[in-house]
Amino acid sequence: MTQIIIECAAINLKPLLESTEVLVGATGYSVATLAPKDVETMSYVDTNVSLSSAGRSLEAGQISSLLITPADPLFRYVFLHPPSAWGRPLSLWHQIVEYRGKNFLEHVSCLARIQGLRFISVSMEETIEITDAELMGRKFPWDKRNLILGMSFPDGRRESSEVRAGAYLDIPPEALEAVNSFVQRATGS
Repeated sequence: MTQIIIECAAINLKPLLESTEVLVGATGYSVATLAPKDVETMSYVDTNVSLSSAGRSLEAGQISSLLITPADPLFRYVFLHPPSAWGRPLSLWHQIVEYRGKNFLEHVSCLARIQGLRFISVSMEETIEITDAELMGRKFPWDKRNLILGMSFPDGRRESSEVRAGAYLDIPPEALEAVNSFVQRATGS
């Protein structure tokens, strides 16, 4: 089964909570939290709290990460991480989604409408490990070997966006054609 990774980042958590609801809210999900004391073991604990309540705890630093497990089997997980989690050189709130379906562009289109996102990437099997230097220097890592599609919004606005197909070409021709068509529609070219 194809393992697509969709990543987003924002200056604050609100756009990522919205994107989580857009992606998996309709089918339901469970929320697990990672306490600071459990970071080394990555032992998430299931909760009965809402996503917004868990988000407030994440913003307050009471928890280190959220793991959302969607009811929809096409979504394996959604992670929400605070800025610079685990020493990563990314000072933005970060969302990582594993999707196992073929209609990822439909979901990316929905995400692209959310205000406040700084980037959206679609990659194969792994995150693209984007850094502040790449985002702030307006040097989005278009050449990452596993990047299928990237959308960069340097100041969080659609007007300043850049959308491109990535370097990963080992996908079925119809999927590559769909990505290129998506880019053409998004850029008006």
